[in-house]
Amino acid sequence: MIGMLHSFSGTEDAFLITWAVFLGIALIIVIGSGIYLLLRGKLRIHQIFFITVFGMGVIFSFVLPPLSAPDEVLHYVGAYQLSSQIMGHPHPLRDEKNQLMIRREDVFIDDLPDDRDPDNATVVGMHLEKSTYEELHKRGLLSTGESGYTYTLQQPVVTIPCAYLFPAIGFTIARLLKLGGFGMLYLGRFMNLLLFTLMGMLAVRKTPIGKELIFGVSLFPMVLELVSSLSYDTYILALGFYLTATILELALSDRQIRWQDAAEIGILAVLLSPCKMVYCVLFAACLIIPVRKWKNPGYYLATIALIGGLIVLSIVFVNFSQFFRYVDLSGTTATEAEWAGEGAAAETYSLMGTLKTPVIFLKILRNTFQIKGVEYLLTMVGHWMGGYDPGLTVSVPIVIFFIAAVLLLSVSGTRDEPKLGAGKRLWLFVTVLLLIVLLLTSMLVAYTPKGTDYALGVQGRYFLPALPMLLIALRGRWMSASGSKSLSRLVLSLELLMNGYILLNLYTIVCQRV
Repeated sequence: MIGMLHSFSGTEDAFLITWAVFLGIALIIVIGSGIYLLLRGKLRIHQIFFITVFGMGVIFSFVLPPLSAPDEVLHYVGAYQLSSQIMGHPHPLRDEKNQLMIRREDVFIDDLPDDRDPDNATVVGMHLEKSTYEELHKRGLLSTGESGYTYTLQQPVVTIPCAYLFPAIGFTIARLLKLGGFGMLYLGRFMNLLLFTLMGMLAVRKTPIGKELIFGVSLFPMVLELVSSLSYDTYILALGFYLTATILELALSDRQIRWQDAAEIGILAVLLSPCKMVYCVLFAACLIIPVRKWKNPGYYLATIALIGGLIVLSIVFVNFSQFFRYVDLSGTTATEAEWAGEGAAAETYSLMGTLKTPVIFLKILRNTFQIKGVEYLLTMVGHWMGGYDPGLTVSVPIVIFFIAAVLLLSVSGTRDEPKLGAGKRLWLFVTVLLLIVLLLTSMLVAYTPKGTDYALGVQGRYFLPALPMLLIALRGRWMSASGSKSLSRLVLSLELLMNGYILLNLYTIVCQRV
């Protein structure tokens, strides 16, 4: 790395040397303070979570610049649209071709000029190389002074508007402050990161078991990349982790269920389920809460019915067309997918047709994990960074370290912590298994052409919202309180150090790319 930086001395890329120095200083401050707080500090674990995860997220956001995360350009448009609705201008919001209007100075974001490719629009950050850093350095964070509005060809993801609320607030503040395109993108990213760190902090504080486990999963490189981006995966992860903590608190505490608890889970159902429909399965974990915690069985049944009704109504209200795209009762093809690179629509599997041939369905599930299982595991941690770029790789031994770290955190419970019975553990496993099956089925119906013998479109990050729930089911109770605390905080410290190495390596790779 030093030799590479020395080669930039005296050239127009000399700024990369300064950036490397600032990167090193930032890593020393964030990782050093995080390790000190973990091993010597007096703060509680949820407070340390907020400080370290937010700090690491900010650094990830600069090493992996805007729109480099998976599908981030689509989420950028969604946040931009909501920001314009909040501000009330431009008016109209879309042009006569139903294309979203954006500031003229933001055009470069999804149509980079001077990209040596006049026939295609190049999204800034989609292909991370040295020129990405050069573009960021040239434009800076402030406005270019261009006025007026034009349109973007990008279309937002259809989802609940709340999924983009925090980045949209960041966009709105940036536009009011007259910041430039990069300034707007970064403020939106920081607001999204703030959402995750706040909800993650509350989850760590609330859960009676597995506090360090949620912390450890949040330090996965893939998680840090996602939560420091504009992706609505940030929103899903934040609510998914908090839901897991809430269910565990209600299931393992001694107190009775109050109407406020039912209302809280109902609100989570309305916020999470329509964002990505498959994650409504996570609410099945509520069944580990004992019936005796309600005043009577009638209240219990009413609560279950209320939560189930809210899930269905919110999904249908927000995703009406998408809901019936998956649920096709005719037994014919449910959808058509653009087959990779051929420009032709391919007939995909149908839900009813698949269920009528369960043997074939089970074979496809088996084939999917035989062919893609290792990839799912590696990419869930962050084997490929920057929008699944095979050139931005976290080595397999480091990925294995992170997997071993969270497994160790999952089994290193204390003897005096609340006991999670065998029945509850089994149901948590079943809930996660149902989520996996539903996830693969949805991708089979939506994206997989008939005749393909495994499901397409599935990525390892899709399993992250359920990972704490799965690992909690493995929870052990064999250590003393002091021993568990020392071991878990040492593991978290090593995760921080490993992320520092990953960031330095990613920065080096991007600087070397031309």
